[in-house]
Amino acid sequence: MASAQNQNTHKIYVFSLGNISCGTWITDRRQQAAAAEEFWVDGYISSTEDSLGAEVNKDVSINTDGNGIYVWIDNFCQVNPTIDLWSATKAFIAEDHPFLIIPNK
Repeated sequence: MASAQNQNTHKIYVFSLGNISCGTWITDRRQQAAAAEEFWVDGYISSTEDSLGAEVNKDVSINTDGNGIYVWIDNFCQVNPTIDLWSATKAFIAEDHPFLIIPNK
């Protein structure tokens, strides 16, 4: 488990595979050994859509499939190999659905 500070200095605890680096994500994807990480990304995105979509009263359907999400994260991680998978996944959500990034209250 690791913690990160958001813009409002509220600690957010990230569990499990969200802590791996983008470099590890890229290596595992190249070796076709990233199923667990992909499941983590799927769950994080699904949870975010479920919990925040209703709050912002928006249709939060992602206009791609899992492979499209993973390729987006691949590209992001190529440029940012030291960032963790949680941050890469949040970056995808912010680009695809910026209205889902709600500051902590």
